[in-house]
Amino acid sequence: MRWLIGIVAVFLTLWCGWWFAGRYVILSQTDQLIADQRASGAILDLPGFGLSGFPSRFDLSTESIAYSDASGQIRYQGGAAYVYSMSWKPWHLVFWLPDNQLITLGDQVLQLDGKKLHASLRAAPALDLPLALAAFSVETLTLTDASGRSLGFGPSSLRIEAADAPNSYQFGATLTGIRPDPAILVALAATEVPQMPETPLPDQIERFHLNTLITLTAPLDRYAGVQKPRIVSLEIADMSLSWGDLQFVTSGSIAPDSEGFAAGTVTLTVQGWEQLPRLLVATQVIPPNMAGVFASMLRGMASESGDPTRVTMDLVLKDGLMNFGPLPLGPAPKLGLLPQPQG
Repeated sequence: MRWLIGIVAVFLTLWCGWWFAGRYVILSQTDQLIADQRASGAILDLPGFGLSGFPSRFDLSTESIAYSDASGQIRYQGGAAYVYSMSWKPWHLVFWLPDNQLITLGDQVLQLDGKKLHASLRAAPALDLPLALAAFSVETLTLTDASGRSLGFGPSSLRIEAADAPNSYQFGATLTGIRPDPAILVALAATEVPQMPETPLPDQIERFHLNTLITLTAPLDRYAGVQKPRIVSLEIADMSLSWGDLQFVTSGSIAPDSEGFAAGTVTLTVQGWEQLPRLLVATQVIPPNMAGVFASMLRGMASESGDPTRVTMDLVLKDGLMNFGPLPLGPAPKLGLLPQPQG
C-alpha cells in the first residue's frame, strides 16, 4: 500500500509542477508580448489579466482588451474575454469573446455586437503547431460600419480544418437568420421590374452554406507569419443560399492567374430567378434601365433549359475581370502571385 501511496504522491507532485511551470511560461510570455508591443510604439492593455484553473485547466481572463498599432491605423477595443485549455492538452484553446467589439482599419470602423461568441483553436501536437481545427460560432451577431449600414446573423458558425492533402484545408460556413441592411430592404420594396412578380423577398435570408477546399503554398502553423501562405486553388463543393423564393446553388474552382487575379469558372443555378433583377438593381449591381433587358435574358435562358423556374449561368473570372453570363461585374479579386519555382 505504501508503494501505491508513494506513486500517487509522485504523480501529484509532477502534475502540480507541470501546472505551475505552465503558469509561469504563460504569464511571462504575456508580459513579454505587452512589453514588445509597447517598445515598438504599439499599445496593448489587458487590465485585470490573470490565470487560474489549478490543477486541471489554464484559465486566462481579462476585464477588457485594447490594442493600437504604432501607426494608429489598426485598433481594437473589446470587453471581458476568457481563454482556457485543459492542462494535459495546452495545444487546444477555447475562447469566450467579448459581446461588444470595435475594430478600426484605417478609416474603416466596424462595430460588432453579439451574444455567445465562442471560438476554438486546436493545433496538432507537434513543435511547429500545425493548425488542426479553428472554429467560431455565435448565437446572434450584428456588424455595423461607420455609415450605419448593418448586417445581422442568427445562430451561425465558421470552421476551417486540416484536410488529408498537404497544405489543404476544408473551410465551411453555415449562416442562418441573415438580416440585410434595412436600406437594401427598402430599395427592394421600391424597385419595380416590368413583367416580373411583385412578391417581396422576406426580411431575412434563411440560410447560407459554404463548403470549400483551399490549397495553400505553405501550411498554417507557427511560421505562417514568415512564410505568408497564398492560395494555390479554391474548390467550391457547395455554396448555397435560401431567401424566400430565391435559391442559389454554386460549385466550381478558382486559382490565381499569372497576374495574381482570381481565374476560373463557377456555375450558379438560380431557382426563382424572377427575383434576381430586382435584387441586382436594389444592390446597385446593375442600373435600373438594365433590369428589363436582364429579366428578358433570364426568361429566355429559363425557357431553353426546360424548367421555366430555373436558370443556370457561369461566373467566369478571366484576365482580371468577372462576367456573370453576359453581364460584366467588374474586376476580379486579386489572390496574389504564386512563388516562382526555384532552379
